Amino acid sequence: MDSLRENWKVLLPRWTARIWSLGPIFITIIQFFGEDEHSTGVMTWDDYVNLGLLFICVLGLAIGWFFERTGAQITLGTLAIFIIFFSLTVQSGVVLTFIVLLGVPAVLYYLAWWMNTRR
Repeated sequence: MDSLRENWKVLLPRWTARIWSLGPIFITIIQFFGEDEHSTGVMTWDDYVNLGLLFICVLGLAIGWFFERTGAQITLGTLAIFIIFFSLTVQSGVVLTFIVLLGVPAVLYYLAWWMNTRR
């Protein structure tokens, strides 16, 4: 019974992070391969930098499915750079949305990795 409790302590953050990360992964795939009829079509250099950093964040979430610590480190490191650069180039209050969508599953991946190594 104790081993089942120990397994759930690791499995709960792991699978919560995996399920949570599906949303940003699929949205990014749709954004990169879909067409936006409302787009102005004009992108500046900071748009490319923001999209590139966002793509690396989501790539870290995908890597986290297989290598939790590495995926969490990639996502959290790139997310920190993205938040700084995004807040300097875009005057908007949507930074918190990116922190919640991308940061929470990365922290859960890191937590699952940490709990797994403690066993």
